Amino acid sequence: MSHANRIAGAIVMGACVAYFIPSLTFATPPPSSTDPGMAVWPQTLAVLGFLSGLTLFFSTPLLPERSISMHGGEHGQIGSGGSRTVLIGIVLTVLYAAAMKFELYFIATPVYVAAMLWLCGARSIPMIISVVIGTELVGYLVFFKLLGVPLLQV
Repeated sequence: MSHANRIAGAIVMGACVAYFIPSLTFATPPPSSTDPGMAVWPQTLAVLGFLSGLTLFFSTPLLPERSISMHGGEHGQIGSGGSRTVLIGIVLTVLYAAAMKFELYFIATPVYVAAMLWLCGARSIPMIISVVIGTELVGYLVFFKLLGVPLLQV
């Protein structure tokens, strides 16, 4: 499994570099402007994706090896609920995407993150709460402060 994760990490990093390079040609606003320019969003996604690929590539040897059981699941796997779990995850994701249409980001995101964590087997309430708060904080900082996206209009 670690070999496949290393290959996937390398592919993700390569794709993000290929995505980042064309964004360097996008028009940039004058230095006196407060507009971040058109390149900020694609470059941010490329950097975040590259960091994800880098994490996958280098953290794989640090993860514990899992052995396949006779029942088809992996020992030590978080949330091994089978196809029912996958179906519930898909339904939650579709509902989350539908909530974005009604501009319910700040309400739907904590519910979605908590439900997905619970679905994946996380049962520590303090951990779930801290991840939800962290997700909301990072989302606010990235979308409102860094990218200037108006998520909530009153």
